[in-house]
Amino acid sequence: MPVADSLQGSKNSRRWIAALAVAFATAVVYWPATANSFIDLYDDGPYVLQNAKVRGGLTADGIAWAFTAVHVHNWHPLTWLSHMTDVQLFGLDPAGHHRTGVLLHAANAGLVVLLFAALGAPVLAAALAGAFFGLHPLRLQSVAWVAERKDVLSGLFFFLALLAWVRHARKPGRGPYLAALGSFALGLLAKPMLVTMPALLLLLDLWPLGRVGFGRGAEVRGRWRRELIELAPFAALSLAVAAITVLAQGSTGSFSVADDITLGQRVANAATSVFSYVAKTAWPADLSVFYPHPRRELLSLVALAALAGFAGVTAGAFAAWRRAPWLLVGWLWYLAMLVPVIGIFQVGRQGMADRYTYLPTVGLLLAATWSLVGLVERASSRNFRIGTAVASFAAVVALAVATREGIGAWKNSETLFLRARSATGANALASNALATIAAVRGQFDEAERLFHEAIAADPRFGVPRQNLASMLLSQGRMEEGWQHAVEAVRIDPSNGRAHYALGVGLEMQGRLAESAAAYEETLRRMPGHEGARRRLVEVRAALGSPGGPDR
Repeated sequence: MPVADSLQGSKNSRRWIAALAVAFATAVVYWPATANSFIDLYDDGPYVLQNAKVRGGLTADGIAWAFTAVHVHNWHPLTWLSHMTDVQLFGLDPAGHHRTGVLLHAANAGLVVLLFAALGAPVLAAALAGAFFGLHPLRLQSVAWVAERKDVLSGLFFFLALLAWVRHARKPGRGPYLAALGSFALGLLAKPMLVTMPALLLLLDLWPLGRVGFGRGAEVRGRWRRELIELAPFAALSLAVAAITVLAQGSTGSFSVADDITLGQRVANAATSVFSYVAKTAWPADLSVFYPHPRRELLSLVALAALAGFAGVTAGAFAAWRRAPWLLVGWLWYLAMLVPVIGIFQVGRQGMADRYTYLPTVGLLLAATWSLVGLVERASSRNFRIGTAVASFAAVVALAVATREGIGAWKNSETLFLRARSATGANALASNALATIAAVRGQFDEAERLFHEAIAADPRFGVPRQNLASMLLSQGRMEEGWQHAVEAVRIDPSNGRAHYALGVGLEMQGRLAESAAAYEETLRRMPGHEGARRRLVEVRAALGSPGGPDR
């Protein structure tokens, strides 16, 4: 065997050993999450527990539904198939569902090691990068929350696509190219956040792959022509899935949920979130399942400082291109992958979300890894190298400890939202969830207090009023309950449950014709609402017009 082949084989072995070690360590740290419950009050319900198609496991009808339905504001058929597979294998035992998420994330951490090594990082540096990615507490939301399966699943195909692309770049061929394109397509079917990946491929081809570059001449133009031709199918897939996503979210009214958040507030929040995510990557404190939107105005000092900082960092990264190209590639990777979730087109009421960092911060990790490698290679002091290694290991251990501690917050809905309220202060979503838990336990005074706390935290959030209305009406407090239902419908006319509460209040007042109209509106918004269907039949019978909602 030639010496070169022997050395290459030894290097590949070290890569795989490092990747497996990082994957194993990640699985060990996250394994306690398999003892957690479903987060039934926040998406695990509509994703799994209350989703008849998913609860049925892998069936022909369910598979067809996965590819054709828009549910929970999203179209991601591969994610639905993943949940169905879990139900087929484990039923509704949360441990099995959590095991799948942990193992997918552990695999992704190992793939980061292989990717960074393939891009040219030393094996130890690649292992460090994989450990930072895998063990960081910002990953908790994507791993410990069953409803975020789409993050770890799309991440798996994202990293596989990048690895195949690197292989194609090193040794062009139809096989690696089609593997990259196929993996990318599967990733998009798991989560449309991957739509900006063609831009990442272009960035990597600029550096470190060097397939294209800046300059003049026929050779440079030829390389760019080939690059654009090869990226065209990726771009076409991205555009198609982006269009489907916009249509899906538009059809379910998810863009209108936060209509009261102005464009200026969205731009201001986007600018500040770019640096907030960097800060939480560097120091992951006060993590929360939900961060209320700050509604900061565009001309506020914080927003202006963030915009100035954004311009300065970007300009500095461009200026450093010749001597440190990884800074620009890593920064643009981070920004490009944040674009779909940065909040300019607001979906939901959150200001930011830890899950949005799952793939974007790999760009920051790339910039940091190559910067650290450069420092170590230029260092003449052996003590500096040893100190850097010790500090890096200590940081990884600290992240692992923080993640292990953070898993406890995801034990169940109550522990999760108690942590959220502690981390963020006034938090309408958290207070509403805790009020719902108290109401189920029959602690109605505490529930009412928490519902009012949620309303005070965000008066433009209609769900707490809708829930308070339902609780008060069930206690016979007709006038109070009806007033809250009216206000909930005014705040969010698309909320079917609010129309149902309004219908109950109207029915209790004997205003049966108006009650029937409210139930009809509920069924228009939520065709599967059996309570509205049953009450509508009863009200129509009382009005002398028997028949169901379709009559």
